[in-house]
Amino acid sequence: MKEIEFPSYPVLLVDDEERFLESVNFTLSSTGINNIEECQDSRDVMKVLSGRRFGVIVLDLFMPFVSGLELLPRITRDFPEIPVIIITAVNELNTAVECMKSGAFDYLVKPVDDERLVTTVKRAIHFTEITHPTNRLLFRVKTLKPPISMKVLKTTKQDSDSLTERVYKDLRTAIITGNITGGTRLVESTLAANMQVSRTPVREALHKLALEGLLYSIPRAGYIVEEMSDYDIQDLFTTRMTIEQIAARLAMEKITENELNKLALNIKKTDEVLESGLTEKMADLDMAFHGIIYQATRSKTLYQICQTLSDHTLKYRIALIHLPEMAQKTRDGHHKIYEAILAKEPSQVDEAIQLHLQLAKKDIKDLLERKRQEDFISQNQAG
Repeated sequence: MKEIEFPSYPVLLVDDEERFLESVNFTLSSTGINNIEECQDSRDVMKVLSGRRFGVIVLDLFMPFVSGLELLPRITRDFPEIPVIIITAVNELNTAVECMKSGAFDYLVKPVDDERLVTTVKRAIHFTEITHPTNRLLFRVKTLKPPISMKVLKTTKQDSDSLTERVYKDLRTAIITGNITGGTRLVESTLAANMQVSRTPVREALHKLALEGLLYSIPRAGYIVEEMSDYDIQDLFTTRMTIEQIAARLAMEKITENELNKLALNIKKTDEVLESGLTEKMADLDMAFHGIIYQATRSKTLYQICQTLSDHTLKYRIALIHLPEMAQKTRDGHHKIYEAILAKEPSQVDEAIQLHLQLAKKDIKDLLERKRQEDFISQNQAG
């Protein structure tokens, strides 16, 4: 039987080092990403791209003949629909900022951790699928009918062009807000019945969520909602810290007076919430504060990356931020970020973002540890 190629449009690896190409190819193929092409001569890249359609490009920054720095703006100009992941041995913030300004989807530093590489490529594939709704997903889920109990938003409109996207958004919202908890088993047939749609949009939505890292598949059994490990939290916040520092620096350069006023108003509303004790409103204010900064970057790609990384921790932040001491820490962190952007001090911006996210990471790790202890006690009592 012929092996199904995934993704539907190939991943193009561009690097002058043959060993690195072989290593990346092996790492991706071992996780099911097997539709891969390689290009070792940077002079051929634009010709290769003109010859057929690609879904993702993994591009080395420094190569002989034509560098990735030269190729990146040309690729994003001529092929703006293809996400470009930059890989380089140079870990410099200014270089990363320059790449993001030129339209890079993400920026990875060698030696690249295998898990982070795979996660980043999967996110890029997911981005391609969303921005190209006519793509046909080649993955097919085996259907079982075990009982399952959960609450999701019903989708009632039957417009075929947008049905998959609405199912995807409903499920995604339920997962990232914690309405569908980690460890929950999702079965295509049951979801289709609950949401009153056919299996096809559910199947495609589940596949998108798996590519995004919110689910993982169990062969012949469906999907499980991912619960983050300590390593996942560490990896996510390391990446988020770098990206949010880039975003805040760009925002500092391009933010308008109106957006600065919105940040100030957000902090004022936060103070009012803290004084009134209505901390359940803090989650919306937290998301709005960071959203203003993402928007101020004037970069659609960077906005999407920041939003995706933020969404992965949303359910934990919702669980924590209503606590008065957590809400106060969030407010103080936002105020420091606002002051740094207002002062237009890059080092102050970096420091404020770093402190804010380090505290958030610690709080989430503590929450997960408490949850594990509670689960352990509950299991022992049940036994």
